Amino acid sequence: MFKYFLKHLSYSAIAVASAVLGGWLIYEAGKYIGSAIDNPGHGFLISMGIAVIIGLIHYAYEQAKIEVKYSKK
Repeated sequence: MFKYFLKHLSYSAIAVASAVLGGWLIYEAGKYIGSAIDNPGHGFLISMGIAVIIGLIHYAYEQAKIEVKYSKK
């Protein structure tokens, strides 16, 4: 039981760390693009747009993977 707990705890720690790092990178990319177009105020909107696009691609991939898995039966 403890072995499985540690396994899932480490996976969740990696997931949280990657989410925080990904969010930070998206924020920095939005700031950079906002400053490149001489309007830093748009950096937040660009960051949210990047996050939404990544979320949409991830959701579509996961749903397609599930559909392929269950359509072969």
